[in-house]
Amino acid sequence: MVNPYRRRPFGAVGIAHKEVEMGRQSQQRVNQTKRAYQQAQSSNTKKKKGDQLTLDGQVAFRSDKDCKVCKAKVLISYIGSGTVPKRAHHVLCPRNTKTQGRGHISQATMASEAEEKCLKTHFSQPVTAQEKCHGKYATAAAAAVFFKPTKPTTITNVQETNDTTAITTTTTTTTTPINFCKAVSKLVADPSFQEKHKAKSAPLAIMAFAEVLVDKITRPKHASLFQNHFNDMTIVVPPAPDATNEPHYHSIVGQKLLLVDWKRVFGIDVPCPDPSCSGMLNNVRSNYSKNKTLFPMFRLDGAPSWCTAQKMTCACCHRSFDANENAVLLSIPQHTSNCYPVEPKCALTNHSFHLERNAAEVMDSLMLTYANGELCSRLLHNTINRSYLERITLHYSYHKANPMSNNKVKDCIKKMGCLLSSSLHLVTLFETCAMKRRKSTIVGE
Repeated sequence: MVNPYRRRPFGAVGIAHKEVEMGRQSQQRVNQTKRAYQQAQSSNTKKKKGDQLTLDGQVAFRSDKDCKVCKAKVLISYIGSGTVPKRAHHVLCPRNTKTQGRGHISQATMASEAEEKCLKTHFSQPVTAQEKCHGKYATAAAAAVFFKPTKPTTITNVQETNDTTAITTTTTTTTTPINFCKAVSKLVADPSFQEKHKAKSAPLAIMAFAEVLVDKITRPKHASLFQNHFNDMTIVVPPAPDATNEPHYHSIVGQKLLLVDWKRVFGIDVPCPDPSCSGMLNNVRSNYSKNKTLFPMFRLDGAPSWCTAQKMTCACCHRSFDANENAVLLSIPQHTSNCYPVEPKCALTNHSFHLERNAAEVMDSLMLTYANGELCSRLLHNTINRSYLERITLHYSYHKANPMSNNKVKDCIKKMGCLLSSSLHLVTLFETCAMKRRKSTIVGE
């Protein structure tokens, strides 16, 4: 008999049946749904070779949509008829033969790429027998012709008389050598010059040497006179026989002073570093002509070098740049910017000094942590101290070997500053460089 009051047990048996049947089926359905979404997403955002991506992984430029030429070709392939515009591909399109999808390229970059291509072709060819080093042409006659002193230049003047006859007179022009030692010593002894430059960071003798250069070489704009004293953009303080009893001039012999003027020294036009501007930079003034200051560059082989840098302004966007900042150094050809002995990554605009290339390479290997900033600044200041001690030794050693009976030997000048002067700025620079290096290492540059 069937008991009408007996109920079907749905507790454990029902739950187990539900977990076995419905749970597995529900889980499989969810997985299939997710899989369908993933396949749909990958098919819609499928990336092609050569696509330009944004930071979030999206495609920034699509040739079949953004380039008018490629878009017309795609439509013709679907429709079967149409016209292709007779114009170049978009500057961001990889099919553009000129830019190859890299966007707008400045004239300086194009010239640098052309020169790089020529050099690559030249160095890829093997050296011929005629180009190999040999002493066939290194004869005594060739050496005599090469080292023969040049004659002074001649200038011919043509004058017209009342009879309309031309009279030619030849005059010989000889450039008198500049006595830098006498001119610098005269300025250093001037009380007004001392009072004017007493608060400057550069030594008084360097300021006097820069003043002599501006008055006798830079301002007259004499090309041959400039080439005789400058090597590219660098001039070295020359030695002088009478410098042994002039302590100020003797202390700066061998130091370097740079004229960072790309248009005058190399005759090139500097394009605007702003990629959205196609203008050229024009010289406005230099730091010495405006404020009578010099820009220092620290190095590891002696006293700091000093330079006068031009202030440049774009004629199109009217932005201002310094001739020795990293943006300008990257805008000109590398063989030209290499004459300024500073790496572009170290030519920071927020610091009042630069590190020369050799010093930056040495510090780059030492700056493994942020705690080495004071060590690096001590190395640079110890270099200055050693240079000063060397000058003192040479000054008094000469007078000891050549005693003067009548004249009294002048005392050597005192060193400006102390061991740790401006070390805070040096530590800040080193820490900034170390932080940039750490970021580039993490990113993988």
